Amino acid sequence: MSFPTRAGAPALAALCLALSACGGGGTDDSISITAQPQAAAPADDGSTTYTVQATSALPLSYQWTINGQPAAGGSAASVTVPSPSLDTGDEQVAVTISNGRTSVTSDVVTLHWTPALGVNVLAGAPGGPGYQDGTGTQARFAAWDYNDYASYLTTDANGNLVLTDANNVLVRRITPAGVVTTAAGQAGDSRLVDGPAATARLAAPSGVTADAAGNVYVGDLGVLRRIAPDGTVSSVAGTPILGNAPLVDGVGTAAYLGFIYAMTHDAAGNLYIADGWLRKVTPAGVVTTLTKTLYVSLAMGPDGLLYGFDGNVVRTIDPATGHESAFSGQAGASDVADGNAATATFGPHGLLAFGRDGELMMLNSTGYGNVPWVLRRVAADGSVTTVAEPLGSTAFVGGFTAVGDGFAVFDASHSAVLLLDASGHLTPLAGGPGNTGLVDGRGSATRLSNPRSIAVDAAGNAYLSDQTNRNVIRKIAPDGTVSTYATVAYDGMTADTGNFWHLAVDPSGNVYSPSGLAGLYRIGTDGSSTSVLPAHGLSTHGGIPTGPDRDWEIWGLAARADGKLIACTQYAVYAIDPADPEAYVVLPAPVGCVSVASNAAGQVFELVENPGPFADPPPAGTTMTLYEITDPAHPRMMAGGPMGFADGAGSAAQFGAPLNDTRRDILAMAADESGDVFLIDPRNRAIRKVSADGVVTTVFGGPDSQMRLTTGSPGGLDMPVAIAVVPGTGGKRLLVVDQFENSVVELRLP
Repeated sequence: MSFPTRAGAPALAALCLALSACGGGGTDDSISITAQPQAAAPADDGSTTYTVQATSALPLSYQWTINGQPAAGGSAASVTVPSPSLDTGDEQVAVTISNGRTSVTSDVVTLHWTPALGVNVLAGAPGGPGYQDGTGTQARFAAWDYNDYASYLTTDANGNLVLTDANNVLVRRITPAGVVTTAAGQAGDSRLVDGPAATARLAAPSGVTADAAGNVYVGDLGVLRRIAPDGTVSSVAGTPILGNAPLVDGVGTAAYLGFIYAMTHDAAGNLYIADGWLRKVTPAGVVTTLTKTLYVSLAMGPDGLLYGFDGNVVRTIDPATGHESAFSGQAGASDVADGNAATATFGPHGLLAFGRDGELMMLNSTGYGNVPWVLRRVAADGSVTTVAEPLGSTAFVGGFTAVGDGFAVFDASHSAVLLLDASGHLTPLAGGPGNTGLVDGRGSATRLSNPRSIAVDAAGNAYLSDQTNRNVIRKIAPDGTVSTYATVAYDGMTADTGNFWHLAVDPSGNVYSPSGLAGLYRIGTDGSSTSVLPAHGLSTHGGIPTGPDRDWEIWGLAARADGKLIACTQYAVYAIDPADPEAYVVLPAPVGCVSVASNAAGQVFELVENPGPFADPPPAGTTMTLYEITDPAHPRMMAGGPMGFADGAGSAAQFGAPLNDTRRDILAMAADESGDVFLIDPRNRAIRKVSADGVVTTVFGGPDSQMRLTTGSPGGLDMPVAIAVVPGTGGKRLLVVDQFENSVVELRLP
């Protein structure tokens, strides 16, 4: 981005006005611009702040303009202008100054914008959930808002917090000063690999504890992992979970563990884990079952007893014998009510921790996402009193532990670690919520919320689904202006039945979106929405299905140059004429579709996982292959083969496996006019290009790249979920939706 320059000037007009206080006496109504608009160096987000200086005997008002149009927030002596269009070009910035009697316009400042290669943020404001080490709000954690009852936060012997950052597949360490570092794992690389810190990997970390020697223990897909003080990761006990394997006692890998919800330890180094049963693991890796009660939270008491919460009752457990005794609460009750040991009741979601004073505290709620969390004290006699209501109904608490003189909380839905004192007062320590919302405008001033899919029309307008904003389609004009284009009404269906995972735009500018399972909606050019096919409207047998004769969710959607739609599920590929949608045709294309794309030349492409139906993890020998299916009866294999990572031609190339069985929808792709295909390869954290003749190259990222959005070249992305090619750019400009960053970026290729 070059610095602004002034071009031309109504300076003469300013001079004339300065000299023409021509009235016959009274107040001088002239305005003198003493310093023409000057621009500071562009900020990191590409915005530029302009300042003007002027004098008058009367109060002054200001109106800044960009290309002759009023600038947002431009009513003061300075204005901050967002980064302009991602198209190379000039923007003319000026200010008109008035005093109620006269006005004067400044020189024009020309802002010349040439986006750099690599990543440029087009819409939204990165921040919030994600992955980044740092201090305080600079640090970032992945968010989650589902209920798995796990306790993901503990305190080590040095007073640091240790957090399972589950969706980043990491364990993080947080100092009392809020400095966040990564203790184990690599963001987004989900594997069970023991070894030194640089090469060890975690697969699905969950409950966590830390012993007096500085070792951290974390549950990981049925394996108990130990992270030594130097970061070395080793497996202590258990075998990776395969299906619904029974829980089995034993030594080391002979033992079978379940999903580890919570964990604690005693002074002798024995671990106690809640994995569906309550298990004891000795330092030698010997696993025994103490009791078959399902506990969702554990704490080791100062009296040497284990305290466990089963969703209704707090119980004590003798670590030597496994003997259980009810301590507080009522079986079968799910309200939050204070009382003595026999009359008090707990909500099913509760996390236990003993404070420094030896008192047992609980964060408790009757349910995620609809009621607040309360801090409750459980006295030595089992009586319960509510201390405070520190967290609102939008919190999803994923950890609670004693630290210092108080406690710490992991609010997983807001990606924040908070300190909580005994009175219930919260203080942010690290992380924080994202820059989400529904704000139109340009550049970093705009706000998106969980953007999911994108499609571009022939004029270069991009259409974006904004899921958390409920049924909203946003539009990004070629100059970068974001507007709310449509709110889709789903004919009595809830917002959740419209999945918005895919958008397509036909040559007439109509936008199409799946609705529910195998249904379809159209958003017209006037923003109105109509149902094209009802939910379950596609069948492998043709015709509108009934009962069990129906297909599953749409994995891919594209609009052909002739206006017909191509949709695919895991079982079939369909051609749909919007003018007669019920007469759709099941195409003789390869089965196992995970994505489709089309281009202005009329070509159609399909990405196929074989064999199907899909499994997680994919069985050995599963392939991922790209076909051209313009003639579906004679598909042309372009590239791919066994899952992996390899560039090359045809079958020598490899694409990665999906992240899991529910995330095949982010294997998105787009095609340019020449027949080149660009696809998101999430497992390999890459964007791959398949040329028209089947040669695969990695144009962005790769298996070793970090999952974080960084601008510039080469730049980085956090969670790319959708991709589109800007028309007429020869595949040199891609629009990518980064869901975790709530942003749309433009990726400029050499």
